[in-house]
Amino acid sequence: MGKFPWRKFTIYEPFYLLHGLKKPMEALLSPHDVAKLLRVAPVTVYKWAGRGLLPHFKLEKVIRFSEQDIENFVRERKVETSLRSEKKIF
Repeated sequence: MGKFPWRKFTIYEPFYLLHGLKKPMEALLSPHDVAKLLRVAPVTVYKWAGRGLLPHFKLEKVIRFSEQDIENFVRERKVETSLRSEKKIF
């Protein structure tokens, strides 16, 4: 728990939690960061953003992505398979 067990937070808690402040804005990802995460080419990330598939922020001429939005993008596209749809090869 830390050096002082009566404290609500550990000594490793972020400053903003210790002082009752709002959580700071999350770090934004570049298209190259997203491409590495999704294991696609950066040009694919730009295309998906241009088509509106990937939510993004446009800061002047630069686009950035929220990590949470990327996680949601992946979760929404998860395909569930059932035992019936799987065919035996042999």
